[in-house]
Amino acid sequence: MLPILVNENIFHIITVFLPPCFVAVTLCITGYTAVPAPRKTTKILVLITEYVSVHEYNTGVIKGGIKTEAGKNRLVPIHSKIAGFVHRRVSEGGEYLFTYKGKKVSTGQYYALWGEVMKQAGLSHTPHECRHTFRSRLDSLNANKVCIDRIMGHKSNDVGERIYTHKTIQELKNTIELITN
Repeated sequence: MLPILVNENIFHIITVFLPPCFVAVTLCITGYTAVPAPRKTTKILVLITEYVSVHEYNTGVIKGGIKTEAGKNRLVPIHSKIAGFVHRRVSEGGEYLFTYKGKKVSTGQYYALWGEVMKQAGLSHTPHECRHTFRSRLDSLNANKVCIDRIMGHKSNDVGERIYTHKTIQELKNTIELITN
């Protein structure tokens, strides 16, 4: 099996299986932002609401990244399809974006929920495979490679792209919005 989720799986999981209290799972499955589903899920679970600006660039941005220089402190636009969900989480006033019963979601809780969703959906995917899905979908839509790298926090191998190619937040937002379902 390819390490990506197909559109039918994504729609089925979102509409049938997702408990509304775990925004993290929605963000991972939909691939509407590139902050989720890192190799170590703990990165997304420690997103602090003060790093989410819901008023910038129409749908907002998340300041994220803790692993690499390319990923640190980057601004990632929030896709319009999840903006309302993220905005509600921020407006609840908690310290962390991802909480359950008022507390930060633990890695164990996250993986338990992920496993249950996959089991109920009859699928076998890891959270990290959502990053494969995200990049593969954008690549299939002929998205700009530099924008994809910037959004995902990847360092381009090409010096020209890495050093001399600059992208605006609006260009990154336009790239994420290529994913329409």
